Amino acid sequence: MDRTSFTAPRSFFNRSSHFAANTFFNNFSSVPRPFLNRNQYGGKIGGPILKNKLFFFFGTYEGFRLRQSTSVNRTILLPNARNGIFTFRDTTGATRTVNLLAGGFATVTRCHGHRSGNHQSHSDCAADGRK
Repeated sequence: MDRTSFTAPRSFFNRSSHFAANTFFNNFSSVPRPFLNRNQYGGKIGGPILKNKLFFFFGTYEGFRLRQSTSVNRTILLPNARNGIFTFRDTTGATRTVNLLAGGFATVTRCHGHRSGNHQSHSDCAADGRK
């Protein structure tokens, strides 16, 4: 190996949103691909001070630059959900409503064919879930 020359290995890595894919949820919501530009670079230098006797090595330098934007999909609750009233279908397919702020599942009503909040009286829905 020739010990009379300088060595200066260097590296560069770039990641750009131009070549990246969008996420499933961004595509589903028609949100454009967020901006990304990531650069990593570095190098080192070394060489002889006296031929075959004394050498220097000037450490390493590494740089990292990251510019990016992110997209956020948020869920906005309906007025009933904000008040703790949630409507769901159970395993039998029946629509159930529960008020989580009024003590959990103690206020569950079960109605077939319609939601319990969409009618004037609860006479067609029994408290035990039977019609």
